[in-house]
Amino acid sequence: MSEAVTMTSVRGQGMLGYLPGYYASSRVMCSLMASEGTELDLLQRALDETLAQFFVDTATWGLDRWESDLGIATDPMKPLDQRRSLVKSKLRGTGTVTVALMRSVAESFDNGAIEVTQQAVALHSDDSLRRYGRIAA
Repeated sequence: MSEAVTMTSVRGQGMLGYLPGYYASSRVMCSLMASEGTELDLLQRALDETLAQFFVDTATWGLDRWESDLGIATDPMKPLDQRRSLVKSKLRGTGTVTVALMRSVAESFDNGAIEVTQQAVALHSDDSLRRYGRIAA
């Protein structure tokens, strides 16, 4: 009649460890700790999964929200890695364009190795705007 309760829950085992030793042989307490521990294990898993959605590198079902916030069209048929790369490039690609920014955006894509060099451009004024009367002379 005294069947041992199988404790598969990590948190159930932990909670049972906080109780006095004589509860370890009680079927009622072991069943209670096993069932409550299972629920707490599920809750912890849900919390961990929700926390993962706050980071682009670990987001799964939360990528839809990232894409929506950044104005990216959501395509659930694309692989998660490709969608993550697009979100990261959109996050990195704001502001003044510099060599470092271009390198950062390119590297946010998988296999995004790129060599960026800056070439100085000769600046000159264009008088064509004055001829058409758009700039006061």
